[in-house]
Amino acid sequence: MPSDEKDDACIRMTIPSSPILLPVIRSTVEKFCEQLGFDFRTAGQVVLAVDEGLSNIMRHGYGGNQTKPIEIEISPIPFLDAAKGVRVCLRDHGKTFDPVKVLSEKLPDPEMLSTGGLGVHIMITCMDRVDYQQAPGGGMQLTMIKFLPSESKGS
Repeated sequence: MPSDEKDDACIRMTIPSSPILLPVIRSTVEKFCEQLGFDFRTAGQVVLAVDEGLSNIMRHGYGGNQTKPIEIEISPIPFLDAAKGVRVCLRDHGKTFDPVKVLSEKLPDPEMLSTGGLGVHIMITCMDRVDYQQAPGGGMQLTMIKFLPSESKGS
């Protein structure tokens, strides 16, 4: 997981890939964003993106196996003495995929939504930066960044 700088406000956890834990993670992300100064709407965007990322890992990376580990890191992006934004990293040990292919695909046909395909596009819409990398030892690492609204205009 990326955190190079020392940051006492960072949350790190490893959870099994069980959908029953999604509400707990959503609540944690929402409260963390609120503490950093995000408004309700923007915090909701971060929550939605994280939920989509975790759901994709559970469904596609692990094929529904609910016992596989997912590593989660939630950390502020510091700027002087205040938070500039939030970074969320999700790391799995499941199937790898080519993110360039997924990111270059056009939005799926609305009639095909029941089969999936919108998750990555939702994450890109909700977050300021979305980066997929193949992780050392297998699996994928997803890093998503959202800047505080006042910061994103000046970035």
